[in-house]
Formats: sequence, C-alpha cells, structure tokens
Amino acid sequence: MSHGSSRTSDSVLNRLVRLREELARRQVPALLVSDVTNLRWVTGFTGSHGYALVTGRDAWLAVDSRYTLQAAQQAPHMECKRLTSSGSENLAALITETVCGDLAIEADRMTVAAYDDLRRRLDGTVRIVSQEGIIRGLRVTKDAAEVDSIARACRIADDVFAYMCGIIKPGISERDVMLELEWRIRKHHGAEVAFPSIVVSGPRSAMPHGTATERVLENGDLVTLDFGARVDGYCSDITRTIVLGSPSSEQRRVYLTVLEAQQRAIAAIRPGAAGKDVDSVARGFIADAGHGDHFGHGLGHSIGLDVHDGPGMSPTGENVLAESMVVTVEPGIYIPDWGGIRIEDDVLVTFHGAQTLTSAERGLLSL
Repeated sequence: MSHGSSRTSDSVLNRLVRLREELARRQVPALLVSDVTNLRWVTGFTGSHGYALVTGRDAWLAVDSRYTLQAAQQAPHMECKRLTSSGSENLAALITETVCGDLAIEADRMTVAAYDDLRRRLDGTVRIVSQEGIIRGLRVTKDAAEVDSIARACRIADDVFAYMCGIIKPGISERDVMLELEWRIRKHHGAEVAFPSIVVSGPRSAMPHGTATERVLENGDLVTLDFGARVDGYCSDITRTIVLGSPSSEQRRVYLTVLEAQQRAIAAIRPGAAGKDVDSVARGFIADAGHGDHFGHGLGHSIGLDVHDGPGMSPTGENVLAESMVVTVEPGIYIPDWGGIRIEDDVLVTFHGAQTLTSAERGLLSL
C-alpha cells in the first residue's frame, strides 16, 4: 500500500470515530447512510449506490453485486454485506439483524419514496427517526488528507489558468475556450472536472453563472473563467477575469475594486469569525465604491467532496468559521450591458487566520 493510500485509509477510520462520537453526543443509537457523497466520506467507497449502517459497535456497508469487489477493496474496515438487487429489497432484513430500537436516517438526503419504502419493509420492527446534517456537519472541517486532495486540485486549476492564458484570443468562441479548459484538466492532469465550467465574455460576463455559448471573443472583452478540478473526489473552484486587449479605465477601476474587496475579506478570515461578518467586509468595500447593487451573491461557500460542501459566507448566513474549513472567497461586480468581474480563490481556515490554496495570477491580465 502506498503512503498516500495508507493516509487516506487512516483518514477514513478517523472519520468513523468522529461519526460515532457525534452519534453518542446526539444520543442516536444507529445511523443509516444512503447519500453517496456521505457514504464515500465515511467508508471510502466510491460507487453510485449502497448503504452504510453505523452504531457504537457495528459498521457495515451493503452493496449489490455490481460493487461487492469494489466495496471490499475500498472499505476494508467495514463489514461488507450483499444487497440482493439495486432495489435493496433485503435492506430491511439487514437492518433488523443489527438494530434494536431506533434507526436514524439522513432526512435531508433521502427521498420521500425511499423513506416510505424502508418504513413499510421494516414494518414497525425498527422505529425510524429523522436526523439532518449529521455527516454534512462533520464534513465541513477537513482532515489532513482532505486538505491535501483539495490543495492538489487547486494546483491543477492554477496550471490550467496559466495554460489558458496562452489560448484565449479574439476570434475563439466561449465554447471552444470551455472545451480546451476541460480537456486540459482531463487529459494533461488526469483529473475530473469539478463542475460544468463557466466561460462568459463581453456583456455576457455580467452573468455570474452563464454557460458557454458560440459567442466569439472580441478585442476589449472581459472574459470570466470559473472552473475547478476534482482530485480523489475533492474539488477546487477558481475564477479569474481577464481583458482582451488594453483595459479601459473603467475596467481597470472595477477590477481593482473587486481584487481589493477579496483581499480584505481573506485578511478577515480566522477561526471564530462569523461568515456574514467576513462577507460584510467585501460587500461594504464594493458598496463604498458605488457598486452595492452589482454584487448580489454570497461571498463564498465551503468546498470539499461537493463544490458547495456546506455553509459559506453571505449576508444572512449564521455559520461561524472554524479551523480546517476550506472556503471560496469570490466577490464580484456585474453591470448589465457592460460586463462583470469576479475573482475567486480557495482558502483554508488555519489557527492563525487563512492560507490561500490557489495561486494563479490575480493581477489584471490583458491578452
């Protein structure tokens, strides 16, 4: 076993310990995990379907015949059980062999149909109780192996942006930029794309989540790239905005406003800081520059196995930053019929404050 795989295995075992501690704190005797992302977090299993059951003493992973070998390899610390089909007809029987009393389900991750089916099959032998956010709450803070995977995904994003600066030019379409960007992630780095990449240009750059079109880039355009890589299941998420040709004075002014807002927000990140207070640092600076109505979305979000991996920083958010969280910091200014500028980096909350994991050029680039 390689050092990296050993570290990941130890990490998964530690997560099982953390989960059991949280179940004990909540006085939950047993938890059924059905969400595939939570399943990966607690077991290491990367298949698309399965169930894990965790009690203070037992921990098993149930999969159908498609995944029995994979589950045994990826989750050696779990007892592997066989589902008779992907429809999970015998799941209730497996549960009743282990659980006496209450069984918690992930109410925020299980469909009503799946819940009704399981309740019917258990037929009162085990009482289902609703719990929300048990594992998602634990996932917000990252262990060393998780941070390492995110950091590697960030380095890929940095490389891809540098590469794209040699590709982007007037005459190429947004769609071709997007395809080249994602090809670089997959082919050159052997990674996965974290989410559908955003490439918007000219007036379309005022669309924070615009999708790439056949629009051809022109001299004078603002071009925004929002993309990420996925390594070991963990995501990076970076945004850069560039100018084709010499920037106008207004483009320069708006860009420097967004950059300063971002850097002030990063400087305010520390354990114990309220997410809405960090958001306010950037939002207030942008408002003072006359663009309060042009920054509508939250300042950032947690990242991890999901691109949005938990609460982030917004004007109404009640979350508090904690050591080992990884969050995006992505202020933007979007002016209709003019364009938009967003700068986004991934930041690790440390004991001393913040460590920026992405390092692609943040200064205003004109290509």
